[in-house]
Amino acid sequence: MKNLKGMILSYGGLAKLSKAMGVTKQCINGWIRRDCVPEGKIWPFCEVTGFMPWEVRPDLFSRPEDYWARTLGIQSAHEARSVEEPEATQSES
Repeated sequence: MKNLKGMILSYGGLAKLSKAMGVTKQCINGWIRRDCVPEGKIWPFCEVTGFMPWEVRPDLFSRPEDYWARTLGIQSAHEARSVEEPEATQSES
């Protein structure tokens, strides 16, 4: 995984990115210093640069395959409980 500075350089540099995103170069320099795109700028950054959110901020976004593995695991566990605990039948009057 590239660091933020590498992502910006591969896009075309600080000046090109700041113009495309409509933010100042100083603003992007702050991101580079912190090696972090602010949460509110992740989607615009991704739209402009073509990077995926989980590449830019893996602390906030899971890769799709990780998300689905967890989701399917939860679903499978729920289905297993449903099989173990059949619905109660109504008693005859």
